Amino acid sequence: MTATKAYKSKMMEKPIEPYHIKQALIGLSLDDTDSTVLKYVGFFTENIPAEAACFVHVIPFVQLFEMKNEEERLAMENYEVGDDVIENITSKIANEIAPHKVKVKIDVEEGNPLDELLAKAEDVGADLIVIGKDTGDESHGILAKNFVRKVKGHALVVPRYAQPILENILVPFDFSPNSIESLRFAVALVKNFEKPPTITALNVYELPSIQAYLLRHSAEELRALLIADRKEAFKTFIDNYIPKADQKFIRTDIIEQTHPGVGNFIMDYARENNNHLIVIGARGHSKVGLLLMGSVTEKVLSTTSDIPVLIVKEL
Repeated sequence: MTATKAYKSKMMEKPIEPYHIKQALIGLSLDDTDSTVLKYVGFFTENIPAEAACFVHVIPFVQLFEMKNEEERLAMENYEVGDDVIENITSKIANEIAPHKVKVKIDVEEGNPLDELLAKAEDVGADLIVIGKDTGDESHGILAKNFVRKVKGHALVVPRYAQPILENILVPFDFSPNSIESLRFAVALVKNFEKPPTITALNVYELPSIQAYLLRHSAEELRALLIADRKEAFKTFIDNYIPKADQKFIRTDIIEQTHPGVGNFIMDYARENNNHLIVIGARGHSKVGLLLMGSVTEKVLSTTSDIPVLIVKEL
């Protein structure tokens, strides 16, 4: 059996099960992004079963040599996490999360925000890790793309202006195993909703500008050939990797890239078509433990300000 056939067999062994969260880890920054993150997590856990959620705030470690005087240095040495920090986080969580549905734990750590959050995710065995994203692409000292590169579980990045609504999901699709995983994950996600969101599998193509092609075909003929080829590929992939009963959740769209930057193009499409979540795959981890993300994924992460992005990884 070839690798492709083995992969297809694995995908089709059983129907896609509804997604549920075993252990979520949510990074909080105690700033304006927290409200958006908690509203979105609350919305998620109202619709998607979740067993446990660990909320973590990391107080950035301040190097003692940065202190301006001895008084500041001594104050930092004697600093302890106060009860008011815990109470602040608890209060925020209580406003958005139903504790009777999810086992909630709160931790406050001190150190490098990225390192501490990654260590905590490993420690609790998180299968979904959530962070906020400010408009400046940074929240509690963590760049979204740096975080997503290193974290081992699925990663949900919630930008500051995201809304807790999910009627349309966009899955960028390039016919790779990664995009198949993303599409199946999206199907598992929508199965939890009483009114399932619509999933759009989007393929973006670029019309070749090679003169040799144009000698035999006009631009319109070439465009028609490409679209027909992608439509057939979509049908084949969905038939092979999505059970028949689950195909009803998916619509496909094939569009030509009309301006540079596929990542920007995907974001424009998502906004114009009222998509509320982008589900996109990752290439796994390299030998040094870093996520091998493509430029498209990185661009989507860096430019989104209102649409959450869920990076799907093979666990």
